Amino acid sequence: MTNSYSSYTPVSVFDCDIKGDRIVGYAMPQAVGPCLLRLSSDDTPISYATATAYSEAAAEQGLRGGWCGFELHGLRLAMGLGERVEISCAVSGRILKSVPATLADMPTAPAASRTLTVEGLLRLVREPRSCASTAQLLPFALNHYRRHGAQSFRDRAYLTILGRWPDALAPYPDDSIAEEELRIATYIEDLAESAELTEKWTEGTLIGPFHPDFRFDTTGLL
Repeated sequence: MTNSYSSYTPVSVFDCDIKGDRIVGYAMPQAVGPCLLRLSSDDTPISYATATAYSEAAAEQGLRGGWCGFELHGLRLAMGLGERVEISCAVSGRILKSVPATLADMPTAPAASRTLTVEGLLRLVREPRSCASTAQLLPFALNHYRRHGAQSFRDRAYLTILGRWPDALAPYPDDSIAEEELRIATYIEDLAESAELTEKWTEGTLIGPFHPDFRFDTTGLL
């Protein structure tokens, strides 16, 4: 059982779009570990991003279940510092895309953002490695249940969704729900919609498979 990655992997499949000062896309790795992308200006590194977020575009292409999305920031700075702006694989050095735009093509810089609360800052840190819904979490939850059984699944569901071990009276998946996928989907939805999670994160935040606190078995899915 694993969800730990000690090294990055060269890019196999890549695509991206420019959205203001951000470059948003996906990078499918050649092996298990995720990709590391680099934005540079005249060979000077500006920013890096790991391809560990969920990407609808990647999911539609059947790539890594969608879990190879990324956001690179600093495009405005890169254009201001040099003439040759490139996105590359930080592992192999291969140039994946040259950015032809100039500062004149960039939208007006946004006004200074409001001051973040501690909760807002924590949410911002968690967001790139989060699940937008339980539907994105379900394949991993179901995989764990099938591989390790109900008790291990219950423990890991509580650790992954609520960040704690279950108490003695914590329920198991409802065996009266005959269809296995529905049984597990119902269980994680109940935890995700619980007052405990919404009170902790206001709107609830579900961590994804590359988050260090993710506890479901990712074997065979990434």
